[in-house]
Amino acid sequence: MNVGPTGRGEFDYRAKERLQAYGRWLHACGESIYGCTAAPESFVAPPNTLLTYNPKTNRLYMHVLAWQWGAITIPFARRVAYAQLLNDKSQLDLVHGTLRIPTDKPPVEIPVVEFILK
Repeated sequence: MNVGPTGRGEFDYRAKERLQAYGRWLHACGESIYGCTAAPESFVAPPNTLLTYNPKTNRLYMHVLAWQWGAITIPFARRVAYAQLLNDKSQLDLVHGTLRIPTDKPPVEIPVVEFILK
């Protein structure tokens, strides 16, 4: 995100587009960043994901870097009370350690799954 003004004191159009995209993502998924820390070591991230954790709300966030068709195996599934997509709060089913996700990727750069822990 290394951006700065040009010699004329304005931002390049590409920098403006990226900053607007970051702003849209933060508006939809900022809860997964603000107030969060690294996930406790007892939580193992599935492949192609990153985890963050909010200790005040006891919520775990999974950033899905590569959208996986249909399902993701969740190693910590027994510790989850509820799962939802963060951008639109739509509920996701967690059945026998498998998180069922929509076939189509949500309309955000990096989709985030919010886990409300037991």
